[in-house]
Amino acid sequence: MKQIQPLLFALLILFCAKGSAQIAGNQIYGNNGYHNSGRNQAFQSVISTDSTLVVSARILVNKQPDFYMVSLGISQEAETVKKSLQSINARIEQFSSGLNALGVDKEDYYVDFISQAKIYDYQVSDQQAQQYVSGFEVKKNIMVKLNTLDQFDQLIALASEYDIYDIVKVDYRNNNIPAIYKELYSLAEKVIEEKRNIYLETNTNNKVENQHVIGERFYSVYPNTQYKKYEAFESAKLSAYTNSYPRDFIKKELRKVSTYYYEGVDVSGFDQIIESDNPTVGIQYIFNLSIFFEVEH
Repeated sequence: MKQIQPLLFALLILFCAKGSAQIAGNQIYGNNGYHNSGRNQAFQSVISTDSTLVVSARILVNKQPDFYMVSLGISQEAETVKKSLQSINARIEQFSSGLNALGVDKEDYYVDFISQAKIYDYQVSDQQAQQYVSGFEVKKNIMVKLNTLDQFDQLIALASEYDIYDIVKVDYRNNNIPAIYKELYSLAEKVIEEKRNIYLETNTNNKVENQHVIGERFYSVYPNTQYKKYEAFESAKLSAYTNSYPRDFIKKELRKVSTYYYEGVDVSGFDQIIESDNPTVGIQYIFNLSIFFEVEH
């Protein structure tokens, strides 16, 4: 049993290891000098000594959301707080009626009061600028639950009719996470059993028994953390000389378009990947399991 300590140390390294995807396409413009050498290290899933054996499994599943939570920001300015509240509440009431027409029930959206602030301006006369309160601004958020992505475009179009343009965020949600955990645990056990059998086939004089779990990790990765950005362009170089150009001039560059793309968890090092061929963006769940066995000769 004295061999357990180095095994546990090796497992800590194993569980903390992360990979990086290979780079291809225009996304190389977003590299920023990044080098991925040494990050795609092999996953050490079997560690053995004369008296111990530790077998590990890593499972990744791509799950489609059961529903989406969309947060929309709305604000209203007016001369008084009362007028501001009346105007913003009227817009929200009209927007809510449209939500019902889209099939969104009343219990599937919620209005959250965010802030009330004074609006300041300046009154300028001669050489003096006097600051004063010109009005008030009220801000609220509307959280809407959508069951399908088909409703999203309809929601955005409806919001624009009432000057609601601020899409604060979109959250992805699953209903039964314990069931996902149970599914991945079962798959990891099967992977470990297969690896243990391979070990016994190559070590025919050994027997393994008295197994127990020494480590597990279950976590999720959401799409909002997995988007990256790049600008793909090649620019000419220009050398400007003082004697050749007017002293006062404006240099205007062409607009460079920024591209955002989804890059999920690097799939290297996983024993099993479920729904890997589905291109739809969803929630990625990862489960790592390590089981300790005693070895007898």
